[in-house]
Amino acid sequence: KQPGIATYLVECLVDPQRCIRMAALDGLEGAQEREVLAAVLRCGKSDPEISVREKALLVLKAAGSAGQPFLEELEQARKAERKAE
Repeated sequence: KQPGIATYLVECLVDPQRCIRMAALDGLEGAQEREVLAAVLRCGKSDPEISVREKALLVLKAAGSAGQPFLEELEQARKAERKAE
């Protein structure tokens, strides 16, 4: 909840180490800012690790109504991915 920390945590979402990305998502849980939720959505769509993608989903759910549009977009992307398989 420190000023500016969300910006740093968003940058950590592309770190090569899974544990760093997971810790960043933990720190972003409860965030309501659109830019932060958009970054979490990107992580939920494209992270190479399923555990990180699932954690991103939980972070979006924790955002409540602010996260709802992002959750819907993630659901659509996952449906399209399953259909393509």
